[in-house]
Amino acid sequence: VLDAGDAPHIAYYDVNQGLLYVSNEGGSWVAQVVDGGVNVGLNPDMIIDRSGRTHISYVDNVTQTLKHAVFDGTAWQVEVVDSGSFGPTGIAAGPQGSIHMSYHDAAARSLKHAYLPDGGQWSINIIAQGGDDGRYNDIAVDSAGTPHIAFYDKDGEQLKYGVGIRQ
Repeated sequence: VLDAGDAPHIAYYDVNQGLLYVSNEGGSWVAQVVDGGVNVGLNPDMIIDRSGRTHISYVDNVTQTLKHAVFDGTAWQVEVVDSGSFGPTGIAAGPQGSIHMSYHDAAARSLKHAYLPDGGQWSINIIAQGGDDGRYNDIAVDSAGTPHIAFYDKDGEQLKYGVGIRQ
């Protein structure tokens, strides 16, 4: 992801260290461990919101949880969003400071959407279920706050597109 000053920011999984974040804002690369441990930080996606805060969605296979990390300017704050067995994640920011995540629930073979209003708590909805939906997914939020999710239905071998309710 590029920030407002075109500096690159990268989130990635390292098999030995967990979820890592690197940036090059000052002309040299700086790395940080966001959430450490083997099998922590799989399937990350990252955004920088309108306030300049970095958010990362990812999977912790040790605790079988979907997590959200946000950099508060000093340190990474990590929270659990959902529990279970998860695959790829996507993350997007809404116009009013909300955070949206799309993710594949491997156990339920479904696509889920998690929504965090600014200052609120996470709510989770099943978007598609039954066709191993969402194995590959990505999310965007339009200027009105409506989530849009593109995803793959593995059993039906189809690319699908869903539009949510404005949040």
